Formats: sequence, C-alpha cells, structure tokens
Amino acid sequence: MRDAPAPTNVKELQSFLGKVNFYDRFLPNRATILAPLYVLLQTTNKWDWNAHCQSAFQTIKDTLASDTVLVHYSLDKPLVSSVDAGPDGVGAVLAHEMGAGVERRIAYASRTLTAAERNYAQFHKEMLALKFGLSKFHQFLFGRPFVAYTDHRPLVGLVKNQTPVGLCDRVVRWLLTIGSYQMTLRYRPGSKNANADMLSRLPLPAGGATGEDCDVFSHNIYDIEQSARTVQTQQLPDFTARWVTVTESGLLSASAVAEHTASDPELSRVLQFVQNGWPKKSVPGLEKYWGKRLELHTEKNCVMWGDRVVVPSVLRAPALKHRLHQGIVRTKRLARLHIWWPNINEQIENLISTWEIC
Repeated sequence: MRDAPAPTNVKELQSFLGKVNFYDRFLPNRATILAPLYVLLQTTNKWDWNAHCQSAFQTIKDTLASDTVLVHYSLDKPLVSSVDAGPDGVGAVLAHEMGAGVERRIAYASRTLTAAERNYAQFHKEMLALKFGLSKFHQFLFGRPFVAYTDHRPLVGLVKNQTPVGLCDRVVRWLLTIGSYQMTLRYRPGSKNANADMLSRLPLPAGGATGEDCDVFSHNIYDIEQSARTVQTQQLPDFTARWVTVTESGLLSASAVAEHTASDPELSRVLQFVQNGWPKKSVPGLEKYWGKRLELHTEKNCVMWGDRVVVPSVLRAPALKHRLHQGIVRTKRLARLHIWWPNINEQIENLISTWEIC
C-alpha cells in the first residue's frame, strides 16, 4: 500500500478514492486530507498532479497501512478475501469480518500483468486475480474455510460448478489449484469491491514488493499445433488423422492462422478489440463475437475462445475436412473441441452434405 504508484489520470484517481471511501469510518479528517485530490475530479479543472496532491496521496496511504485500518491475523475471526483484475494489474485484499458488516484489513497485495497476461480475456484476468490472491495469502487461507469476493459474476458459476470441459489448459490448472482451498466464492458488485479494484488499477511493478511474482504463474503459451496432440490422446483416429494432416501441412500452424487473421476483415477487427479493449456498445457486423468478448483472448496473434482457435475464413474449409465420418453430432463435437467461428455448425452440415466420405 505504501509503495502504490500515484494516479496518472482521473479514472485511476476515482479508483483510489473508491478504496478510501470503503474505509471512511476508520479515516478521521478524510475530507480535509483529500481536498486537493477532489479538485482534480472536477471536469472544469485540468489534470495537474502537484506537490499538494502527492502529499495528500501519501498521507492517506500511510493511514491505510496503519493500525487505524489494519488488524492482526487471528484464527478465531472469519476470513474474507477480495480480488479484482484491472487492465494492467491484479489486486487482492485479506481481511477479517468483525461483525455488523465491518471488515478490517490484514494485508494488501498487487502486481502488474505480464505482456502475455494483458492479452487474456477479462474472464481469465479475473481468474488470475483469484489465483494470485490465493497464492499470495496461502499461509493464511489454506486449511480453513473463508469467503472470497469477486466483481465478475461468471467466475462464481465456474468455480462453484467445477466444469472444465471445453476450457483451456490454463484455466483447468487454475481450477485444480483453487479446488484445494475451502473457499466460498461470492459475487460483489464493483462499487462495493473498491478496496481490491484500486490495487488492480494501481499495481506494484513486476518484481516489486509483491514477492513471489511470476514463478507461481508459469503460463505455457498455447500452441495451435497442440490440438493434434490433444486429439490423439483421446483416441479419435478419424478426426486425428485429418487434423494432423492439416496441421503438418502448415495450414493451421500458429503463424499461418496469425497471418490470415491479420488480413481477415472480421477477425482483424476482433483481434484489435481483444488486445486494446472493446467499445461499450456492440459493433455492427461483429455481434457474434460481441457475445463472447469476455471469453476471447489472443495467443501468438491468433484469436482464441477458451482452448479453441477462432479460424479465419480462408482456413475454415480445410479445417473441417475429415477422412472418416462418424455422424453429424460427433463430427460437430470433435470440431468444437478445437476450432470455432460464427455459424460453424451450419457450415459443418453444409460440408457433410457435399463431402464424399460423409
């Protein structure tokens, strides 16, 4: 908390003040101390982070890191963990429930995202934040029940149901780790999760005071060629044979898919939105992707939906061809394990109606 960097724009300042408001009952003279910061929120004023702002910022941070807000860890009090993921970092807060809706902090943690993690879908970032909080506070959390809060509702359903079918390897590994904790994950709206939100938007730089930064999160960059190996392990010779042939020919290599993605009228726009952020409203012509925008991410400049490759239009016909046929339903299921694009089921049926082996 003491090392958290100063805000650089109004949005980051609002996130910081949201955290301060979360603890307002423990901060005497809060309004007086923060007066220079509230001036910056006025739309008529130009952003000017001066010495008075820095002094107020540091004073309130020192208060948040003092015994006015913090308490010692206890085995007798209920534990609460709050996590959040921002565009550049993840944050986590460990606290005790003191009764009457009061939470007192035990510790704070944050870190910046790596270059690869910034390409994650928002769903993956939120799950990474949860994983980060568990790893950072492992010695306090493991072996005892606790409640964790996230402002990402889909994550609650996934962790509760533990359904890894169709998910990418990274998420499955994280689910296995999360499952070893006696945790109840609950949804908390972003406005009430400001304590963790501030940490994710003003994270410590990688390698800073967070300690175990990246060794806990050794991510294997997904290789599209791995799809062939994955199918082989499932003993599906019909689709395996065709998939390996297409892959070895280079048609579905990561470099080939990335090249055609960059030139594809639709996917090139999707790639930019996934990497740089989606607009607030649906984009005309990309409605099918808009519905999955929180689950899309990129690997090697290829668009991915979970563990599936979003195939550019030029490569879709070769990707669907197969040597043996086991029925429409099974063919659809096998294809959906590894590839996706809008209306893929319809194209599979059209292919089956014209493909000789079918």
